[in-house]
Amino acid sequence: MITKLAACIRQVSGRGRRFSSDRLLAEAAFVVLDIETTGLWAEVDEVLEVGAIKLAGNRILVGQTFHRLVRPRQKSWGRTVPIHRIRPVDVVTAPPAEVVIPELVEFCRDHIIVGHKVGFDRAFLRRAGFPVGEFLWVDTGRVERWLAVQAARQPEAGRAPEVEDLETLARRYRVELLRPHNALADALATAGIWQRQLYRLQAFRVKTVGDLVLVGREA
Repeated sequence: MITKLAACIRQVSGRGRRFSSDRLLAEAAFVVLDIETTGLWAEVDEVLEVGAIKLAGNRILVGQTFHRLVRPRQKSWGRTVPIHRIRPVDVVTAPPAEVVIPELVEFCRDHIIVGHKVGFDRAFLRRAGFPVGEFLWVDTGRVERWLAVQAARQPEAGRAPEVEDLETLARRYRVELLRPHNALADALATAGIWQRQLYRLQAFRVKTVGDLVLVGREA
């Protein structure tokens, strides 16, 4: 049982930052973020764009957003331009990661970070200098998988599906995805999905940060 396991966790912590496991999700502070990159491999590719939005509990704070283009060291990334439409000319005057990442850290400070398949974002942000270990990260993909497994245990339920992409989840939750593969638009859509997942989690007695860690933490 989640609540029994969560009782064993006094603090969820990273380096230099502690999150109370007893804090109710309805009172927790979240930042939902998304990034676009020059490619798929964090070892060689770089961040091109960052988008993020804050939530207070399950309330989306529309006026509290973060959106930056980032000028990478790479000079070309032709394979991914058709996906996110960010061309080299679009980031010529953008600040480098050394400027953007500290700003993002301040925006996220004291918040739980949420993202869809957020391990991808973590890997790129870590390489760019973001102190990922100082924050608690939650993956909406993992949360959705957990919710599906719980639902599949109900009478007459079918097999739980695999983790799906953002567009599929947006359709399921009737969340508008204004511009796929735009970092801020994807963050806004993920925030809408997360808002609805929070309501569903309540039905399965996932009510505190400690409970949530056992469901969707991206370690």
